[in-house]
Amino acid sequence: MNLTSFDVATRLKLFTKKGEPHRQLVREIIRDIGSIPFEKRNQTLYYPEGAVQLVRQWFYLQIGIDFSEFVTVGNREFFVYYDEESALAADKQIVA
Repeated sequence: MNLTSFDVATRLKLFTKKGEPHRQLVREIIRDIGSIPFEKRNQTLYYPEGAVQLVRQWFYLQIGIDFSEFVTVGNREFFVYYDEESALAADKQIVA
């Protein structure tokens, strides 16, 4: 087990408004799936390679191919960009 939520978000191109990999969204999806094993080392959770595919499948089943800006997991809603350039461009517009 060697992937963090950061790694999974990076591979799936899920980014926050600030252009950072959306770790919190990935953690919530994994929690929602509920059956992905993990290992905890120094307060960091590590997941197997298969976590990427499971999160991808969750997206397909829950979100479909629309890739909406808001993703609801359980009772929480997350804003998400699907590529880093869009996230960074939007962040610059907010700051300006």
